[in-house]
Amino acid sequence: MTFLRKIFRLSRLIIFLFASVAVTLFYKSEVKDGIPNTRYFIRAQKLMAKLCRILHLNLVVEGQQPERNGLLVSNHISWVDIPVVGAALPSLFLSKAEVKSWPLIGWVAKSNGTVFIARGKQGAADRAKADLAHTLSHDVNVLLFPEGTTTDGTYLRKFHPRLFAAAIQQDVVIQPLTIRYENANGELNNDIPFIDGQNILGNIWRIVGVKNTTVRVTLLPQIPINGLARKEIAQQAREVIHTALQLPPEN
Repeated sequence: MTFLRKIFRLSRLIIFLFASVAVTLFYKSEVKDGIPNTRYFIRAQKLMAKLCRILHLNLVVEGQQPERNGLLVSNHISWVDIPVVGAALPSLFLSKAEVKSWPLIGWVAKSNGTVFIARGKQGAADRAKADLAHTLSHDVNVLLFPEGTTTDGTYLRKFHPRLFAAAIQQDVVIQPLTIRYENANGELNNDIPFIDGQNILGNIWRIVGVKNTTVRVTLLPQIPINGLARKEIAQQAREVIHTALQLPPEN
């Protein structure tokens, strides 16, 4: 039954991907200067929710819906985090540049206003900061994973502060949130994380075989800039996320 479940869900996932391409082509005129309009965001949010259902992710959104758009800051566990947050809030995303080369997915991401950063290349962070500031200036949510990579959900890496400068430049609020994938016992689901150089196709194959998973997105109180330096903002955001995830004290 597990193999048949995987084949069925994988087939639905492939159909969804091609449908996303069709939707992107049909509604591409609603994306101006890399920024989708309100109707596009509503439609994209519904598509992301559909993808979560295909993957049998039971999305639970906790906390108060934000009054202002801003820079969304979260812990990072998997590529699945993007549709999860996209289903919870209308959002654009900051992604590693390698995603642009992924078949179909890269084109869809680029066409829908994703901000890309080429990690490790000279000047890449400055270009990403400028692109992020430009996107934030249009009063939209942009999701940033300040750890820079994923974890298994049992700990939190250091938050890199550099891109927080874009939020300071545009004087937008910081919206911290947490993502937690749980199994039927309420424990961390170890099948979801995409870490340690895993192959994306192998990770997808494992995820489509997982039984119903609850994914909790908890919206935490917004952090106003209020003259804070980027390192202070990064540290404050990390502290509230670390506490909300109820992670053990750090050494």
